[in-house]
Amino acid sequence: MEKINHDLAGGQGKEDFPGFIDNRYSSVEFCVKSLDSVYQFKIWDTDSSGINILVNQNSALLKCISVGSKFDIKYYPCNCSEYPVTKRTEIRHIKKECGSRIKGHFLVGLEVNEIARKN
Repeated sequence: MEKINHDLAGGQGKEDFPGFIDNRYSSVEFCVKSLDSVYQFKIWDTDSSGINILVNQNSALLKCISVGSKFDIKYYPCNCSEYPVTKRTEIRHIKKECGSRIKGHFLVGLEVNEIARKN
């Protein structure tokens, strides 16, 4: 049985071609097979290169991801009447955050590498 792990985060974005995420998405979900877990994150923020999520510094996920890793990530829309879409996504950066608001977390940057597929 897969566990679902929730980590902190909330934000904005863009859409439907590589690297472009629409601000209609509020969260992401992906599976890490080596951990037999599904991880869910709110989108923390976006920039011209993609989106960012926050991962707790004690999360086992950090030991299983690295810059350049690719996952099929499910993007959930803010509007619950819309369907989520799955996009091949690459980890672009993993940065330790020291600001008081998000202390104890890493900022993980995601960049979409492929056009959306409906689930």
